[in-house]
Order: sequence, then structure tokens, then C-alpha cells
Amino acid sequence: MLFTLVIGLPIILLENGEKVIVSFLLFKITFSLNGFYTVMNLMLRTLSAALILLVFLSYLGWRNIVIALYELRIPKKFIIMIALMIKFPPIYARLTARRLFARESRLVVSGLRKKWYILSTVLTDLIILSENFSYRLALGLRSRDFTISTTEFITSNKIGIRDISTLIATLTFLAILSWL
Repeated sequence: MLFTLVIGLPIILLENGEKVIVSFLLFKITFSLNGFYTVMNLMLRTLSAALILLVFLSYLGWRNIVIALYELRIPKKFIIMIALMIKFPPIYARLTARRLFARESRLVVSGLRKKWYILSTVLTDLIILSENFSYRLALGLRSRDFTISTTEFITSNKIGIRDISTLIATLTFLAILSWL
């Protein structure tokens, strides 16, 4: 919905037709009523398409869809990709919630900035965890099936210009945050 609103926002402001003026504090926004109806039509079409797919998936179930794809003799790589897409996001979301709740329960500091600093460590922890998770998944797939093409993992201890620039940008951002 938000994506279609972002796509349709220029239509509201630029389309010709009956103009409506909305004033908010010091701002006056002029938009077209015809453009507003066009964007609402676009949003409702997008919502109805998503709801039809959602009803279809909830009626059949993800597992039955994978079984049906297998029975229809869809290529095995595609079925494995769909099965992984179905299986792992809920596991990762549950893991994320556990880590976030554990960090939140240990939080005894006051102040929004300190809470934000402590909870932002969860993001770093989750990035490392997702890297480890995907690495173990790729190794598991590679050990079970020789037909799945996986890339070789290159471990390097070299520090490049990209690493240094990322570190400088991060330190600059943290310095600005601590200064505020």
C-alpha cells in the first residue's frame, strides 16, 4: 500500500482536474481530485490482487503448494528455493524476537539515547547471525545435493578500502550521534 502511495503521489499533485486546497499549519497543498481518485483506484487494485493471492495461499497452505509444485514436475531447484523461502523467514523472525526481548529485558538504563544505543547492538548481532545462518544453510545444501550450484566461500583477512571507508563512516555517524 505504501509503495503504491509513493508511486501515485506525483499523480495526485500533477494531474489536471478539479483542484482541492488543504492548509496545514503554514503549508498549503494543492492537489487534484481526479488524481486522488486515480491513485485510490490504483491502491485498491493492488490491495485486491494481494488479497486474492493471500486467500489462495491461506486456503491451500504453503506446504500443499510445494507438494503441488512437486507433483507438477516443476524443476527441483525452484521447489527448493520456494520451500526455503517458506521455512526460514518465520524461524529468523522468531530468533530476532527472542534476541530483542532478551536484550530489552536486561535493559535497566534510562533515557532514549541510551536505550537506542543498547538496542542497536541487536542489529549488529542479527547481521552476524544471519551471515552465520546463511553460511550453515549453504553448507547443508552443498553436502546433501551436488546439483545445487553454490559459490565457494572466500575467507580473507585483508582489510580493503571499502572496509576502511565503512569504518570511517560508522565512526563519523556515532560521533555525530554522541555530539547531539
